[in-house]
Amino acid sequence: MTSHAMNDLSIDRGMAAALSSILFLASPLAAQDECDSAVPIAPGLTAGTNVGATTSPTTGACGDIGSDVWYSFVAPCTGRATIGFCAPGAGADFDATLAVFSGDCTMLQEIVCADDVCGMLPEVGFTAFQGQTYLIEVGGYEGAQGTFTLAVDCAALPADDCAGAVPMQLGLTTGSNVGATTSTPTGSCRQMGDDVWYVYQADCTGSATVSLCDVGASATYDATIAVFSGACGDLTELQCDDDSCGTNARVTFAVDAGASYFIAVGGFMGEQGDFTVSLSCTPGTGPWRNKARRLDPLLGAAGFYFEDKIYATHGWTTVFELENRIYDIATNTWSTGPAPMAERMELAGVECGGFFYAIGGRSHVGNLATMEIYDPVAGIWSMGPDMPTPRSSCAAVEIGGMVHVVGGRDETEPRTGNPLGEHEVYDTKSGLWSTMAPLPIPVADCYAVVAIGGQMIVFGGWDGTSVTSHTQIYDAALDQWSMGTPMPTARDQAAAGVMGFGPMAGRAVVIGGLDDTLASLDAVEVYDPVEDTWSSGPNLPLLNVGLTIPGVSTRQGIHVLGLEPGLEQVGHASLLAVEAQEVERLGTPPNALALRPGLTPPIAGKVWDPIVDHTTFAPTATLDLLLVGPATGFSLPAPFGTLLCDPSLPFLPVIRAPGRRFSVPLPVVPEVIGVRLCGQAASLDTGGLQLTNALDIVVGVS
Repeated sequence: MTSHAMNDLSIDRGMAAALSSILFLASPLAAQDECDSAVPIAPGLTAGTNVGATTSPTTGACGDIGSDVWYSFVAPCTGRATIGFCAPGAGADFDATLAVFSGDCTMLQEIVCADDVCGMLPEVGFTAFQGQTYLIEVGGYEGAQGTFTLAVDCAALPADDCAGAVPMQLGLTTGSNVGATTSTPTGSCRQMGDDVWYVYQADCTGSATVSLCDVGASATYDATIAVFSGACGDLTELQCDDDSCGTNARVTFAVDAGASYFIAVGGFMGEQGDFTVSLSCTPGTGPWRNKARRLDPLLGAAGFYFEDKIYATHGWTTVFELENRIYDIATNTWSTGPAPMAERMELAGVECGGFFYAIGGRSHVGNLATMEIYDPVAGIWSMGPDMPTPRSSCAAVEIGGMVHVVGGRDETEPRTGNPLGEHEVYDTKSGLWSTMAPLPIPVADCYAVVAIGGQMIVFGGWDGTSVTSHTQIYDAALDQWSMGTPMPTARDQAAAGVMGFGPMAGRAVVIGGLDDTLASLDAVEVYDPVEDTWSSGPNLPLLNVGLTIPGVSTRQGIHVLGLEPGLEQVGHASLLAVEAQEVERLGTPPNALALRPGLTPPIAGKVWDPIVDHTTFAPTATLDLLLVGPATGFSLPAPFGTLLCDPSLPFLPVIRAPGRRFSVPLPVVPEVIGVRLCGQAASLDTGGLQLTNALDIVVGVS
């Protein structure tokens, strides 16, 4: 009986095994338990199980894969394939493992293998090629079994050139440049090649960052990133980077909300691989704007402004340069002018009476006392009398037709030797030098110097021990120094300028520079010499300013040139005194939104040209009228709409035929910059007079 029972038990087990075998052979699982019977699948979700599966002779190299089943996948695109259990709708109720192979079942080549990516579930990504068959092995860690839903996706390779650029959104974007070619143009940094292209329509006005360095972003190869403005076929490079963090790249650039920017992701010397790039947009960086840049690192140069042009002279690249680069503000372009006579860098430079004075600095022979004088109208350089004290890293300003040179050092290298307090003055009429009251605190690398109202103000600098936050003020009439409120941020090698117009008119702006660790600063601080107070300005997100041209004050604002982060290239940005603005206002009750902004913003010296859109507003109009007057926020309901510009104040009337642009000339005089105006249109049609919305404008310089 016992023996019989044991026999019955044995039979039961055998029957159970046989039944399991029959059920397995009758199920779809039997058709995919080995590679040569893999079940074809397409992108999307596929439900499956590995219950009852065996372990194949060839398995993935990760996670001790067992109890595997097989699928085949023909890539519908060339791009990034993603396979796994982490996507929405996918998952598994056991500790799953996953491997992907190329080749055939007699000679499998593992591409990628994963075990625990999202919890105990795997996901893999790899570069797929359209029409290529890939074999997918799904198993369990140490043979674990259960049911699953597998997700498969194939994202096409971004466009291989600008014309087909793929939209990039904020956040993370996964891609690959495998199979890409090198575009014309491509980024200028580090022999960039084999690029793929995206286009970004800016979500904010401020600064955007495209990065392979931030959390979640990476690349499997030595990647490069370049960013362009403009249109395909007429692109302007804004930034290009190779190795901001190891072999990965990061670029930050100024953006205007709604504008489009082209992003190329490539490789150093054409290296290829997969990447995940992050994109962010930070609003509120203020009125900084990228300008045309020079592609050479002309360090320690001097700069001056004359007749709407900025001149950058002398300096050093890998050698001392005899350079005279000229930037045309109107055309946003650079050209080359007559070369200086002597090599020098870290010099003092200032314009006085229509001539530029390049003084001191250092060359391969040491510190210099020589002075060159440049006539930008005639394009002629000449030598002037030597300054009494040879020095470098000094600064100069003009006060009442006199050139004041102050500070500097007696050694050639930054932050070495002794800082100098010498203050020497050149009389441009007599051609003689004289000595004036010295700096109370001698400083070197003190490029942040301005002249305001008969005073010279020296900000920061290196005092022989550390960088400082001193504000040293010289009264030229009294030949006396005093100390002002210190800067909030200690720095040397900063830029500085004076705002001529707008809300910061008459104030000094100190920009960037280096801290005690030689790290670049983006802090911008504004000094009011009347109140002796400091306030924060819009940070500089674009450049590392240090050992570059000091700030150049212009009619438009302040221009600075500095190294772009991570690059040996010189970027160029301007801080606008006042930015032109156009803001639509409907009133209460609201008028029709029909008066549209101009093709040309309200910029001093330009013609503002708004237009009435008659698509739905007064379509049978016979006349359009625009009134432009002071902006007061006026609002008064009337029978024909809401009056939004006060008709009791002086105004300029402009009449046009329906649908033609108005022409409002804005004079190029300081008094108009920053002025707030109200513009409102009215149209006369068969129903009578109808009022549009208002455009409240600020007359700007750019």
